[in-house]
Amino acid sequence: MYNSIRPGQVWLDTDGKPIQAHGFSVFWNEQEKLWYWYGENKEFTKKGGTTWTWGIRYYTSKDLCNWDDRGLLIPPSEDLHEPLHPTYCIDRPHIIFCEKTGKYVCWIKVMAGEIAQFMIVMQADRWMPQWYIKPMAKSIQSGMHRHFKDYKPDTEPKEIRSVPGTLQKHNENTFQSRYVWLPIEWEGDKPVIRWQKEWRPEELK
Repeated sequence: MYNSIRPGQVWLDTDGKPIQAHGFSVFWNEQEKLWYWYGENKEFTKKGGTTWTWGIRYYTSKDLCNWDDRGLLIPPSEDLHEPLHPTYCIDRPHIIFCEKTGKYVCWIKVMAGEIAQFMIVMQADRWMPQWYIKPMAKSIQSGMHRHFKDYKPDTEPKEIRSVPGTLQKHNENTFQSRYVWLPIEWEGDKPVIRWQKEWRPEELK
C-alpha cells in the first residue's frame, strides 16, 4: 500500500506486480469516482526480442497512488498482417469520450520499420476490454524523422501501405522504463515543475 508517489522508482500495482502502462495517459471518471491509467503493456518486451507492446493495459485508482490492474483494454492480435500484432510499435494510445455515441474512442500510432499508420479503435460496450478495431487512416506524410526531428510538411498524396507481415526485432529495452510523475506548481501565470523524490497528491493545493 502506497501513501505517496516516488518518481523514477519501480511502481507496483495492488497485486505486487510492476505497472505496465507506458506511453500513458490518466483521466478522471466522474461517474465512477475513479482515476483511469492506460498505456502500452511491456510485460513481454525484451531487448533484442520481437515483442514491442502486448496490447494496451489499464488500471484504476481512488487515490492516484494505489492502482488495481484491470487487464487488457485492447488485446494484441495474433495476425502478423494486423497493426495490433505485438511485433509492431504501438505507441502512445490516446482515449477520448464521444458525447454523440456515449462511448470512448482510442487513437493509436503504429510503426513497422519505414511504415507508419494511424488507427482508430472504437469501444464496443462501456469500460470493458471489448473494442471494435477499425483502421481509419493508414498513411503518414513521408520525410518525417523519428520524433518529428527536422520534419518538413509534405502535402502530396501518399500510397497506403500495410504492415509488412513479418516479425520485427527491437533493440530498445523499454521493459525497464520507469514512471516520473511530478506535480505542476504555479508562480503567477508560469507553470513550474520541480524534481521531488516523493510527494503526496493530497498535499497539492
